[in-house]
Amino acid sequence: MEKDNQKLIIYTNSANVLTSPFDVVLELNVNLPSIDDKGNVSSVESINKAHIIMSPQHFKSLVSAMVQQLKKHEEKFGEIVLPKIQS
Repeated sequence: MEKDNQKLIIYTNSANVLTSPFDVVLELNVNLPSIDDKGNVSSVESINKAHIIMSPQHFKSLVSAMVQQLKKHEEKFGEIVLPKIQS
């Protein structure tokens, strides 16, 4: 984590959302793969970087703002294609 003019900057490549009737928690993580001798991913270590806690109302407002920003981003740069996750 780095501080830039007293702002905390966090990189995340994994996030979880936890909810209760009164709070929503965004759990921000960094997943680091371990590679074996054959070059295959043998395991993934997940390091928790931050918890952001907010009310459900603020969360809904944040999600709405993020959806609007995503639409603008894709209009400008093209659709973001998510990889298919094998189950």
